[in-house]
Amino acid sequence: MVNPGQLFSEVLEQYALKVANLFIESADSSTQSELIQLINRIDTNSGAPGLLSGDEEKSEWQEVLEAPVDWGSIDRQWFISLFRQRIERHQRYRNYLEKAIEQTRQRYQHIQNSIFREPFRSSLLHRHTVALASYQQQLAAAKRNHQLNLNQLAHFERK
Repeated sequence: MVNPGQLFSEVLEQYALKVANLFIESADSSTQSELIQLINRIDTNSGAPGLLSGDEEKSEWQEVLEAPVDWGSIDRQWFISLFRQRIERHQRYRNYLEKAIEQTRQRYQHIQNSIFREPFRSSLLHRHTVALASYQQQLAAAKRNHQLNLNQLAHFERK
C-alpha cells in the first residue's frame, strides 16, 4: 500500500525489492545465492551510476523523485481519462443506434409501401416495430449514460 506522503524514490525502491524477492524465491538455491551476492554488490556501491553525491547540487529529476507523490492527482487524472474514453465510446454507440433507427424506419416505410401480401406484410411490420422500439429504448439509455459520464467528467475536472 502506498502512503500519500511517500516519496516516489521510496515507492520505486519498494517495488524493485518486491520484484527481486519474487524472482529470487522462484530460483533454485545456487541461483538465489548468486542473486543475493549481486544485490549486495550493487547495494555496497556508492549509489547508482549517474547519481550525484549528497554534497553536489541536486538535478531537477532528483528533486522530482524526492518530492512526495500526489496520489489524489494521479487518481483524478486516471478518472478523467477513463470518463473521456467512456464518453467517446457512448458517442459511437449513440451514432450506431441513430443509424439503426433511421434504417429501420426506412425499411418499415419500404415494407409498408411495397409489400401487400398478408400475413407476411403484418409480420414484417411487427418485427420492424419491435426492433424500432428496442433501438429507441437503447438510445435513451445510451443518452442517459452519456450524460452521466459527462457530469462525472465535469466533477473530476473541477477538482
